[in-house]
Amino acid sequence: MTLKVLGTVASCGECPNYGYYSGNAHECKLVEHVVVDKNRIAPFCPLADFPSKLLADMDATIRGLREPYTFAFPITLLTHVATRLKVPIHENGRGLTIPFKDGGGEREVYLSADYITGLVLTPGFEIEFMAKGDKRFKLLPDTHPPQLCEAVPHPEKVGECLWRHYHLAS
Repeated sequence: MTLKVLGTVASCGECPNYGYYSGNAHECKLVEHVVVDKNRIAPFCPLADFPSKLLADMDATIRGLREPYTFAFPITLLTHVATRLKVPIHENGRGLTIPFKDGGGEREVYLSADYITGLVLTPGFEIEFMAKGDKRFKLLPDTHPPQLCEAVPHPEKVGECLWRHYHLAS
């Protein structure tokens, strides 16, 4: 979808230059041309395309504000986890890095709302998520201290796994 420079004009119907013509038809007042589908941007649209990344990012923010139920929960969840683990959310606002210690030293795993495969709501909650290399993790941010576990194949039972516990790096 190509957005136009007026800010968030994503269809002719949203444009202030869209208006009634006659005979139940509507037109673009700038070029005096009939608009067939108000839900799309007409090919003859005289407005300049959305010019920059800054404006495109503004559009993403506006969409997020228009659809709060789609975007608010992941942001709230990641903010809660970041606060509990005392780690920053990445600049793009879409994820965070969880540092942890294993026998070989320090490692880290990236958590994004897109990587979450399950939430278990109990007193506190568990977040199951996938990481690079198809590794499965479970994070319990509300335990004291917070816990991170990684799924490892069970040595005797095919198709089952055990959970290896790690200490979070501070």
